[in-house]
Amino acid sequence: MFDHTQIQSFADNPTNIGLFFAYLLTFVLVGLISFTYEKTTKEITTPGNFIQSLFLSAIVACMIMLAIGDSVGRGIGLLGAMAIIRLRFNINHPRNTIFMFASFAVGIGCGVYGFNAAIIGTLAFCLIAFLFVITPYSSANNHFNVLRFILKTNPQEAEKTINQLLVKYCDKFILFRLDLITEGEKQEYEYQYKVILKKDIKHFEVINAMNSLEGVSKLRFSIKAEPEEV
Repeated sequence: MFDHTQIQSFADNPTNIGLFFAYLLTFVLVGLISFTYEKTTKEITTPGNFIQSLFLSAIVACMIMLAIGDSVGRGIGLLGAMAIIRLRFNINHPRNTIFMFASFAVGIGCGVYGFNAAIIGTLAFCLIAFLFVITPYSSANNHFNVLRFILKTNPQEAEKTINQLLVKYCDKFILFRLDLITEGEKQEYEYQYKVILKKDIKHFEVINAMNSLEGVSKLRFSIKAEPEEV
């Protein structure tokens, strides 16, 4: 049976076999991370460039750590080089950022011959990612509904009824825009609410209830998703 501890013992003077094993293990572990990402992501399409970045960044991290080794001078030189080269990543989804960091960690772990830490850490990371799929935290909570309508009656009298209706059908709601529309002596009010419906409530129930209110017209109900940024 192949014993990787024999390779790990040559960390000070890496051999070709040790280098090959480090790169190979990096590729295999990042493949497991990429598989986990594809099976657990909520995104409709899988970004191909992002998957490539997981593999390539891990290989680069492994290469850097192998090149530095235990040399303090090389490490300082690397810091100087990275200060000159500014890398900018545009990753809006925080979950994608974590997977990118995981691939970096695998490359660093294999680059310093910390094979046990890289293997066990990758398995734990992937297992936890799969466990989150069956928990309530896996459901997308960045989606909300926008309720727009024109109110032709006195808002002081109608807002109380509208709020009671929203409390009945919504878990959360907030009035984020109110416009006054004036045409001569005629005044109308355009309301825009962000609402999150209760679990068993369908959107048409809210639409029918709002349309039944006196003075409500031009009702629009749309579904949107806020970008997840950190």
